Amino acid sequence: MEHAPRILKISEVGAAEVDSEVAGLADLHQMGLSVPGAFVALDAREAELPENLEEHYAALGGGAVAVRSAAIGEDGQDASCAGRYATALNVRGVEGLRRAIGVCVRWLSSAAVDAYHAEQADGGSEVGNTRPILTAGREYSDNYASDDAYLPRSGRR
Repeated sequence: MEHAPRILKISEVGAAEVDSEVAGLADLHQMGLSVPGAFVALDAREAELPENLEEHYAALGGGAVAVRSAAIGEDGQDASCAGRYATALNVRGVEGLRRAIGVCVRWLSSAAVDAYHAEQADGGSEVGNTRPILTAGREYSDNYASDDAYLPRSGRR
């Protein structure tokens, strides 16, 4: 079932809707810790992006952002999808953001990702049951903790 594309602020993220990294980032935000500004676009498609994309990008302050694709359960106890999804760095401007999201959306349906999802679904992993999850956020800098800080839910390193 296809859902309409929508955007969630980090403060609105529910763990069941996103990958473990974003869920961990939301946990840190809820604890009042400083985290990079970000939002999550759910169910985006190349020809159909969330209507309020420009507004959310502007709320990050414009400038360079990173865009990454992900899947629910991608780094859980049963699966590791490291390197299977796309990340675009140094994305600038709304048109750049749209292009980067398009690349990430296309990557989510690549042959390699489809094969891995099928393999994981056969093993009962929730990775095989995914929908497009794209995170756009301020690029990480020395002001923020390492990526490991965003993994408290998975227990994997």
